[in-house]
Amino acid sequence: MIAQPRGWMRRHRTHFWTLINSGVSKGTPALPTATGSGVLGGTFFGVLPNLPVEDVMLTVVMAAIGAVTSYLVTLVLKFLFSHYRKR
Repeated sequence: MIAQPRGWMRRHRTHFWTLINSGVSKGTPALPTATGSGVLGGTFFGVLPNLPVEDVMLTVVMAAIGAVTSYLVTLVLKFLFSHYRKR
């Protein structure tokens, strides 16, 4: 059995889903563009000072290694499949 929401969520769930889904059928955002931009900008600039430079550099290096590895594996597999098809 699924538990029913209690308290604040039960009273406000209809309003919450109306806010979330209000722009879906109309093709417009549910929140004004300035509000969405403000939330994203505030989140970005709130997190940015707390990121250590070492972690960012490690992420960049790991992403580059992953991309190169993926590309090389694709080339090797392409070569192997074309080699076996010719037989």
